[in-house]
Amino acid sequence: MKAFMTNGTADFLKKLEEKHTDKQLWIMSSNSGSLAYYEDEKKSIFASGREYDILIHKGNLQEEGYVVMNNIPVTEEGQPVFEDRFKKRKHEVDMMP
Repeated sequence: MKAFMTNGTADFLKKLEEKHTDKQLWIMSSNSGSLAYYEDEKKSIFASGREYDILIHKGNLQEEGYVVMNNIPVTEEGQPVFEDRFKKRKHEVDMMP
């Protein structure tokens, strides 16, 4: 699964959401700007955006609340080892008080 996101004005991102009704787009806004986010297996619908591999997914996005995402840059040759170790530790957070 991939995560796709792009930045823009709230109005621009709302138009993207109206245009792509087949996708569950999440528009996130803060004092610093707005971001559109969605997850899919296919090619991105954004002309200029970012694409990330989803290694671990916990919980579900909701209409209101907070989202925590980590982007950890890894070299191409280090990617298999990193992903394997990361996936083996995915439940350690669940055991924290």
